[in-house]
Amino acid sequence: MTKMTKKVALERAIACLREVDGQVETVEKLESMLAQVEKEASRERKAGPKALAKQAEQEAFERRVFELVQTAEEPVTAKALAEKCEVSPQKVSPVLTKLVKAGEVKREVVKGKAVFTA
Repeated sequence: MTKMTKKVALERAIACLREVDGQVETVEKLESMLAQVEKEASRERKAGPKALAKQAEQEAFERRVFELVQTAEEPVTAKALAEKCEVSPQKVSPVLTKLVKAGEVKREVVKGKAVFTA
């Protein structure tokens, strides 16, 4: 039995709907979706080990920033986190935004500066 992937599901749905009258638009839409799934899969295959290594590195950096916020005794600024990670605040800022949106970190403004707490 083959694994049910998006591609397999779309191919099966297209095959079934081709046999039904009046489903031309639906088949066309599903074929478009199938082409998009194949395009994304091709892009992922081309990414290769370098892209995967870079992604793993970014995920490790995000975990480090989160751990620093969690273990901080006081609310911490992006600049302070950047100094601890030895990177620019511009590299830390999108990570903090992502963590805030995920609800893992809270953002407050104290004396005109954004500070973060876990």
